[in-house]
Amino acid sequence: FTPTDVATETSHPQWLVDRITEQFGAEAAAEFCRYNNTKWQISIQTNTLLTSRDELKKKLEESGVVTEPGRYDFATLVVHSLPKGKRLHELEPYLLGHFQIQEESASLIAKLSPPIPGQLVIDLCSAPGGKSVNLACLMQGKGRILAIDPSSKRLDIVRENIARQKIPNVELVEGDGRTFHSPTLADLVLVDAPCSGFGVLGRKADARWHKEPDEPERLHALQLELLDNAAKL
Repeated sequence: FTPTDVATETSHPQWLVDRITEQFGAEAAAEFCRYNNTKWQISIQTNTLLTSRDELKKKLEESGVVTEPGRYDFATLVVHSLPKGKRLHELEPYLLGHFQIQEESASLIAKLSPPIPGQLVIDLCSAPGGKSVNLACLMQGKGRILAIDPSSKRLDIVRENIARQKIPNVELVEGDGRTFHSPTLADLVLVDAPCSGFGVLGRKADARWHKEPDEPERLHALQLELLDNAAKL
């Protein structure tokens, strides 16, 4: 098969298939594109400030939701099926703040450099707030988390997220992560920098047609600015 065959058969932009083929080979490019067309799992992250994964699993089963524990994260559940006509954000445990919808790979990020209760932590690109919640759970709700984002609308999403999950130690700050200054040095800075999104094209199928070939290069400069300021914090 050729890159043109792969692009046509899997409905991916030709330039993207060509670039992946150049970097990783034809076999990997075909596998990448086919994977993007498979059904992705839905994962949820337990709010351990309010409940445990086992208790959440039990509550969801009572509502007819079939789940299994995640592969790597002690607080993750993978959702296999929902009752007909029901959505996750309509379930009582969700409305009570007992979980958030979050991929297991995303939930692991805070655990790779786990904060300690009582520390000062800065989440430099916080919206929509999932990783701030992960940090708060690891900190047992103690200490301070400064959730930074330049968009007031996106901070509103963070605000809703932490309010629903009753997170006590997250403070919202509207600001640019490239220039944000804290008078006190943080114990930990988490940088979930804006990225190309090429890794989640299976979840956002239409995004593949809105990407531009120079996007990774443009984002590279922004990512470096964010990391440079994070180091100073």
